[in-house]
Amino acid sequence: MLNNQVISLEKSSDELKAGVRAQAAETARQLMAISGVSGVVITNRQGDLFEEVGEHPAGATAAANNSSIANIIEQAGGALGLGTLNKIILVGSADAFVVSCRGDELLSIYAPAPKMAGVDRKLDKLA
Repeated sequence: MLNNQVISLEKSSDELKAGVRAQAAETARQLMAISGVSGVVITNRQGDLFEEVGEHPAGATAAANNSSIANIIEQAGGALGLGTLNKIILVGSADAFVVSCRGDELLSIYAPAPKMAGVDRKLDKLA
């Protein structure tokens, strides 16, 4: 009986993961359709990689980095009394990315730096 329950739980967990990955793939497809977006990485706050498309740092590296960045910035914001973290935008001389925080999900969108303002505006409309 217990073995059947364990198998059932594992199957339920696998089905749940498959559903999350399917939803992440659809979200990534929508984000890649935004003019200027060059890559998308979707993770959770624990750094689990759900989806990656386009040009971006290697998925596992991006997942771990973006998760760490979001958690550190959220702690700093909490210390400053800013409330829940909504997004982080990092802009370099050539490229930029925005991490949009949606509950436990982190949407990391990469774009050339000059296009990031437009990408961010369109991202806000999708929210």
